[in-house]
Amino acid sequence: MSETTLVAARSFVNDLESVALPAGAEWLTATGGRALVDISGDTLDNRRCNLRICTNRENARNTRSSKLQKSGGFKGVFWHKKGQKWEAAIGAGELTPNGKRRRIYLGLYWHPVEAARAYDAAALRHFGEFAAINTYTEDQLNEYEQARLARARKDAFTEALEHLADCTAAADTTGRRA
Repeated sequence: MSETTLVAARSFVNDLESVALPAGAEWLTATGGRALVDISGDTLDNRRCNLRICTNRENARNTRSSKLQKSGGFKGVFWHKKGQKWEAAIGAGELTPNGKRRRIYLGLYWHPVEAARAYDAAALRHFGEFAAINTYTEDQLNEYEQARLARARKDAFTEALEHLADCTAAADTTGRRA
């Protein structure tokens, strides 16, 4: 591999490949096919602790936004119309002929925060330090907790009704009235 000196700029062309760099970064020497990128996603934060050398594929794993994020509010989460639940999926399967990864299905979840947590766990497992995990606002977490408690109450009520129906049916078959 040839050695390339990278200079901070918005982008430059190296072997007919455009490589984006954070503005204001220091001079850095890297081997061919690798670039200097920011870790946090903040292109204005060019402290040494926020910069790393990686390939374009490794840096793509650190992408914070997703086109599907618009529907669920979280990366890797979208509404599953047929299942009427939130689906979590991650593009981390085997490589396809066009160079992208196949989507791995992570399951259906009743709340988008629950699905986002499943995506986060899969992203950390597949991408390690390059994983871009979802961030949650306090309002989202509070709403999730309230929804979880309401669902638990509803499940307990439904279970009690089913138990009552079973007891009533058993009493009817024995001929006794309750």
